[in-house]
Amino acid sequence: MTGPAGGELSVSLNGVDNVGKTTQLAWLSRAMPGAALVGTIDAWDVRWRQLAAGDFAHWWFVASSTAEHVGLLLGSHVARRAASGPFALEDRGLPMLRATCAATAAIKEGLSVNAVGFRSISANASP
Repeated sequence: MTGPAGGELSVSLNGVDNVGKTTQLAWLSRAMPGAALVGTIDAWDVRWRQLAAGDFAHWWFVASSTAEHVGLLLGSHVARRAASGPFALEDRGLPMLRATCAATAAIKEGLSVNAVGFRSISANASP
């Protein structure tokens, strides 16, 4: 759960694909008036659909620059959060997205996770 200044609050469920995060969040939203079920980040930038139509794995690990990859993930999160209102229920939240960026950067750049540094990604994130 994260709550930046300004009284906004987000609850995110994080985990591997197809374990029921979206289902659990839908159930939570029914019991929490005012909660916005905002889903995954791929709904918040048209580039996700374009990438999914092609060789997504190749783009993710080879064709994209680290800056482009991080920009798409965090930019999509910022768009999702900006449109969600004061209380958001997120399928994969900012901590998971930062970890994804760090792990992908380590693979793409041939670096250790310590060299990539979660702190440098966190410091550059807008939300």
